[in-house]
Amino acid sequence: MRTTATGKICSQATGSGWHTISSGKNAKAYLALLNLAAKQGEARVDDAVRVLLEKGEVPDAQSVERLLGSSEKVSAPTEVEITEVDLGTYDSLLSQEAACGN
Repeated sequence: MRTTATGKICSQATGSGWHTISSGKNAKAYLALLNLAAKQGEARVDDAVRVLLEKGEVPDAQSVERLLGSSEKVSAPTEVEITEVDLGTYDSLLSQEAACGN
C-alpha cells in the first residue's frame, strides 16, 4: 500500500473505535488488508480504502472486498502540490537565536 493509505488507516482507526478492540484483532484486520492488497493489487486496495475513509467507514477487509466487487466508481486521489521550502528562512532564525545568546 502507498504510505498515504496506511498512515490514514492508522490515524483514523483510533478515532473510529478500533482502540476498543484487542491489538491481536487489529493485527489480524491489518494483515487481512495486506493480504487483499497482495491478491487484488495495492493500488486498487489503496483506492478502496481511501473511498471508505472519505465515507467515514472503517476500512476492513470485508468492506474493501465489497467495494472492489461493486460497480461503484472510485474517484482519483486528490492532487497535492508541495512547494519547495526556503531553508534560508530557518537558518536566519537560528542565527538570530544564536546572536541573542540562547
